[in-house]
Amino acid sequence: MKKINDTDLTLCNQFICERFELEPLENELSESELIRHLSKAIRFYLDKDFNKLLNILYRIDVKETDIKQILTASPPNEIAETLAVTVIDREKQKIQTRKKYRD
Repeated sequence: MKKINDTDLTLCNQFICERFELEPLENELSESELIRHLSKAIRFYLDKDFNKLLNILYRIDVKETDIKQILTASPPNEIAETLAVTVIDREKQKIQTRKKYRD
């Protein structure tokens, strides 16, 4: 995972928390803390509302092949964290693309 600056991390936190209906992290914002925060939400959706999770991942534009790969190849106790890292990486890519075309 590529290092992210504080401004981009804040944007990433906002976008992700909106999509997953989470309270944004405020204190001690770090990428590892965001991964933990998002992993909890993903674990909930995996257990309680898998279709909603797939819908959110689709709206975020996570590749279907990546989702299938994670769901089939990852150990069950690592799926939520692996999906969280994938979601954060996708949001970082989108932030970089927006910056590139904005300038």
